Amino acid sequence: MKSIALVEDHNLVRDGFERLFAGQPDRTVSWSGACLDEFIAALDTAEVTADVALVDVDLNGTMVDTRQVRQLCERGVDIIIVSALAQRSSVRALVRAGAVGLVAKNDSQDQLVEAVDTVLSGHPWIPHDLAVALADAPESERPMLSAREEEVLTLYASGAKIATVARRLNLSPHTVQDYLKRIRAKFASVGSPAPTQLDLHIHASRLGLLE
Repeated sequence: MKSIALVEDHNLVRDGFERLFAGQPDRTVSWSGACLDEFIAALDTAEVTADVALVDVDLNGTMVDTRQVRQLCERGVDIIIVSALAQRSSVRALVRAGAVGLVAKNDSQDQLVEAVDTVLSGHPWIPHDLAVALADAPESERPMLSAREEEVLTLYASGAKIATVARRLNLSPHTVQDYLKRIRAKFASVGSPAPTQLDLHIHASRLGLLE
C-alpha cells in the first residue's frame, strides 16, 4: 500500500484530492492538511509516513521554500508540486531543490493520478508544455551535444537509472556518469544549469528529445 500526503490550503481542493485517491487501489491518504511544517513535524515523530506528497506551491499566501522541499527529500518523500505556474522562477527553484513532479491546477483528475503513479514508479513527471515553460530559454542557448550525449540525455531524462542507461547503450556506469557530467556542464555554460534528473528532463523536453 502506497501512502500519499496532501498539503493544500483550500479545503474544497483538498477534499477533492482525498476523495479521488480514496477510490484508488493500493493507495491511501496518510496525511492531509494546510501546513507543510506540520506535515514535516508529523513525519519526524513517526505519526505518519508518506511515499509521495502533493504540495500546493502557495500555502496560505506564502510560497513553499526550498528548505522545506529539501527536508522532505531527506525524509524519503517524493514531492509533486501543484502550481498555476504564476511564478516560474520559484517553481524552478523547487524542482532544483528536489521536487520530482509538477502538476498544473487546471490538469484533469486522470492527469493527477497518472502523475502520482509515475512518481511512485520511480520516474519524474512533468508534461511537455510545462517543461517548455519552465525551461524558458532562447533557442540560441541550446547546448551543442554530440549524438551519444543526446542518447544518454534522452534515456536518463526519461527516468532511467544510470545502470539502465549503461546497459541500453552498452556502456559502463562510470562512462554514463562522465557523459552526464559533460552534459550538465554544457547546459550550465549556456545559462541553463541542470543539477537534478528532473532539470535534465525539463531541458530534454524543451529540445524535443522526449516524446
